[in-house]
Amino acid sequence: MTMIDTDENRTAKAVAALARAGQWLKVRDASGRALAYGIESASRPGVYHFATARQCTCEDAQRGHHCWHARAVSLHLAALRCQRREVATAA
Repeated sequence: MTMIDTDENRTAKAVAALARAGQWLKVRDASGRALAYGIESASRPGVYHFATARQCTCEDAQRGHHCWHARAVSLHLAALRCQRREVATAA
């Protein structure tokens, strides 16, 4: 089991952002699979950063940090994998 340190600011912001995951913009490939997500900046409303689980276009990520946008995408993708497993197990 993985523990999440919500005392760390980036992780706490990522967890909070999950509640809005349904509102994130989605960059999709031709098959419809999401390649990246557009997540609104916390400090500049109306500005969106495009993130995958490992990369992001925000300033924090450009400085070499694993920003909260990328962490939120990582958590979101993990939740989707769990949901798919539950559906497959129930079938």
